Amino acid sequence: MDFIDEVRALAAKTTGLLEHIKTEAAVRTALVEPFIRALELLLLLMGLSIGSMLI
Repeated sequence: MDFIDEVRALAAKTTGLLEHIKTEAAVRTALVEPFIRALELLLLLMGLSIGSMLI
């Protein structure tokens, strides 16, 4: 799955989750962490890593 597919899947999943998300921790788990994983995939596809971005 490429980055665009990952983001589309996350967007489709998010729509159904919004009514169930009640806390900051739930937002982080349901929305932020999957988006960061998708960004990591994009970086890997570009031949980069988060570690190399932080230096």
